Amino acid sequence: MTNKVSVSKAHRRGVFRILVLPIIIVTIVLSLLVWGLVVQYITPVFALITLLAVGVLLFIFCLWQVALWKKWMVEHSANPKTSEELAKTSFLKRSMLANTPFLWGKKKAAYQEKYNQRLEEINRAKLVSASKKYGGDDVIKIHRSLGIMPWLSVFFIGLCLVTIWIFRSNEDETTKLIAAATHVASLVLLVLCVQSIIRRLRTVIKIDDREILIKKELLKWSQLEHIDVIKDSILEYRKTGESQSKTLKVSNLNLSPDYIDELITFFKTIKDNSLG
Repeated sequence: MTNKVSVSKAHRRGVFRILVLPIIIVTIVLSLLVWGLVVQYITPVFALITLLAVGVLLFIFCLWQVALWKKWMVEHSANPKTSEELAKTSFLKRSMLANTPFLWGKKKAAYQEKYNQRLEEINRAKLVSASKKYGGDDVIKIHRSLGIMPWLSVFFIGLCLVTIWIFRSNEDETTKLIAAATHVASLVLLVLCVQSIIRRLRTVIKIDDREILIKKELLKWSQLEHIDVIKDSILEYRKTGESQSKTLKVSNLNLSPDYIDELITFFKTIKDNSLG
């Protein structure tokens, strides 16, 4: 397990290469196209064709980057399983990306073999330290899923740029008024998207081998009489001596309900065994 990066670092690397980098490229291309349209260096038809071509090339680039990230992740992540689960709720949410053609056939078989080998190593390591199974972070932080908010932000950035071009290139006052109103609305919606992303990144659940934080309530494993993910993706928990259980919906978090249940079961079992 030496020279391994934490689960969160492995995930951030994938987010940057497969989600953030394409967003940056699209934003730069949109800005250049709008600038070209404003100064009339290019025609709208050329701008549209260029944008479509860039979109196709970026999609192929993302598929290639997914394959590169998976190969790198299985070698360097402290826990490939956690990294993959995080990826499935963010940049690998679409099955077309997750099943990239750059990892078909023999390459996929080799990747799966290495993946299984790494999990076996981790399973052996968990007998020594509970935290090693779920990554080098020692603490696993779970937040709300970002969903389509990053892409909505890109859309509103693009809309802002397009409305600037329409406003600058038209003499008709009505068209200018509509463009200005749309621009202001896009800016407001962009701010709301960014605020939503910030809220969604706040920690909802934090887990380690000593305690669990649920929303803002910090509980030691020894304090919990019952904790389980039940039907309809609800986390149900009850402190020792209390008659009423508390609940938290976990279907909209960045880890799947099944995996959250696995994490909780694992860490609580390890703690119970250490107390026994």
